[in-house]
Amino acid sequence: MAANNDSQSDILMIKEFIKKALAIKYIYFLCLILGLSLAYVVSKFSTPVYEVNSIIGPLENEQTRILGSSELFRGLEAYTQARNLQDDVNSVKSFSLATSTITSLNLEVGYFIEGNKLLQKTIQEFPRAPYVVNIDKSHIQPINVKFYIQFLNASSYSIKAFSENAVLYNYVDNMVVGSRSNFKIDTICKFNETITHSNYKFAVSANPDFSSIPMGDPRHYFEFFHLDNLTKQYLSRISVSPVNIRSSLINVKFKGENIDLTVEYLNRYLQTFLDENLSKKNKIAVNTINFIDAQISEISDSLLISETELRDYRSTNQVTDLSYQGQQALEQMARIESDLSSISVQQRYYDYILDYIGKNQDVAGLAPPSSANVIDPILNTLILDLLEMNAERS
Repeated sequence: MAANNDSQSDILMIKEFIKKALAIKYIYFLCLILGLSLAYVVSKFSTPVYEVNSIIGPLENEQTRILGSSELFRGLEAYTQARNLQDDVNSVKSFSLATSTITSLNLEVGYFIEGNKLLQKTIQEFPRAPYVVNIDKSHIQPINVKFYIQFLNASSYSIKAFSENAVLYNYVDNMVVGSRSNFKIDTICKFNETITHSNYKFAVSANPDFSSIPMGDPRHYFEFFHLDNLTKQYLSRISVSPVNIRSSLINVKFKGENIDLTVEYLNRYLQTFLDENLSKKNKIAVNTINFIDAQISEISDSLLISETELRDYRSTNQVTDLSYQGQQALEQMARIESDLSSISVQQRYYDYILDYIGKNQDVAGLAPPSSANVIDPILNTLILDLLEMNAERS
């Protein structure tokens, strides 16, 4: 009997809850509509972010491959390969590489067009804008200032800009040199005419690739950027990682809001990396060949001197054939001279390393020890560490 009473009590409680829930059903519908509307507004007006990726590799560093080719380092082959892969990952995500890519794409000047309605986003005009700004990098320029351009006719335009505190930047020295309060420009200029002031110097020309110039549209503007700050911004949008733990392939991803710029930047970035990697390999090969040629020249001179001395000795002492003991002594002397020559070559390689490091900040072109027949585990390890630190620095 008590069980039946408990069951009926539970049913009554459920019915009461349902009645209360149905009493505010309109609030539920209103929240649902508001949620869907908010989701639509966010998806409609938020800036889309595109991600593109590319897979490169395997990248074999000829220098470290030669370093690990000795029989003494067979057991370290897997460790060397892992280090090479990590070095490649570090070298792909390089500050200097990002700077070179930005410069080659002329991204120090950004072209934009503002939305003409509420909540419409600003769009970066890439790969081309209806006008081209040619900056004089030998002159200081105001960075992060919006220069609005309005086309008046086929030969002239108006330009306006204002900033309460404009930062002045020197592109040649890559440094901020000062600031200007209440920076302002409001004038009418001709296309291809150089605009000169103590705080800026540039010229604007119409883009010949555009069939018609948007007359009277005040939404177009451009900005000058600090090269290092822009490089950090682009570098933060790149991610580099191995495809998987056992693969020597590298996956490179890049994110951006302009799909054309995102694709073009990644393509140019990787092409610049491959070109620089090829240039480094060529430099290593040239330095190795030059070092070997120098050693061959010295050994040839030494052999010629030895041959001349032997011929003079035989001629002076009228020796046409040596005895067994003499032949043994000659062979022993030849082995000693060979060992002495090998030690001399190794000593010259050590001198070469000191001279190269003293004269060059970039050690990427250092000839490997194997080019001088130097088998020294400590030296090989030190050079591997030096190359790795140099790759991280660049």
